[in-house]
Amino acid sequence: WEAEIAWQAAERIAKRPHLPHARVILGDATPFLRDFLPPACVQAFHVYFPDPWPKKRHHKHRTMRPDFLELMRRTALPGARFYFGTDHAEYNQAARELFAATPWLTMLEPDAEPTEGIQTNFEIKYRKAGKPIYRCVLEVKTNDE
Repeated sequence: WEAEIAWQAAERIAKRPHLPHARVILGDATPFLRDFLPPACVQAFHVYFPDPWPKKRHHKHRTMRPDFLELMRRTALPGARFYFGTDHAEYNQAARELFAATPWLTMLEPDAEPTEGIQTNFEIKYRKAGKPIYRCVLEVKTNDE
């Protein structure tokens, strides 16, 4: 939702020639996955530090919901990876409960390190402040598997 942050991310990706198919979306991922991507086209999903919407009445706005995971499953290639990270303990707990209750998600690394050593600006800031970071890596099983 922040154009400046999206541009920074796109500039960083452009400097990494080993990521030729990576893209940054300025906006909500739900309609993008639902309306613009064909089935079975995504090799990896990276969701880092989504808004935790901490108030209970706002939980319906969280990214990690069953309907979002179903969109990921529809667009995933067989064996697709899902990288998740947050600094919010309660959101992490809720997301992991959702992951565990989703039979086609398999936890591969419950305490993952930053993917390829890359950290978000949020992560660098929070690690410096001594805040815990929660990361995990899952595998998305598709309908074909």
